[in-house]
Amino acid sequence: MVKEDHKINEGRRKALKKIAAGTSVLIGYSILPEEWSLPIIQSVVLPAHAATSGEVPPPPVVPSFVQCTIEWLDGDQLTQNISFVVTGSITPAGIYPIQVAFSTVGVVDSGTFPMNTDPTGVYSIGIGPVSGPGYTQVTVVVTSTAVSGSTTCSIDVPPSPQIP
Repeated sequence: MVKEDHKINEGRRKALKKIAAGTSVLIGYSILPEEWSLPIIQSVVLPAHAATSGEVPPPPVVPSFVQCTIEWLDGDQLTQNISFVVTGSITPAGIYPIQVAFSTVGVVDSGTFPMNTDPTGVYSIGIGPVSGPGYTQVTVVVTSTAVSGSTTCSIDVPPSPQIP
């Protein structure tokens, strides 16, 4: 008889738990707003150790190419030799390993020159004499393992002077 009362009480407890859980869900659902909106945060209080941990350092500066220019020195489309100077810079200032590669249009020629920028990040290299004739354009691509990407500049080889 005691076992039967225990089973009945256990069944009643389970039923009461289910009714209480269902009622809680209904009450919780009934107090929810019909439409959600963003909460308004008026202030945030940091724990003491977070408030005294100091400033966040700025992100590191990533080096980048600023410019690439070609200055024409000598030669034209009919001369045997052409010469030019490639200049440019990388920011921020620093010594960076670079590769200066040139290619030509007309007569196909190319060359690559490894070098370093000076401490201010500037580079300058004279290229030539490059044997011709027949060049119509020079293109230079500068790359560096320390800099993302590359910079490109080009110049048209001056036409031969017209003889009157």
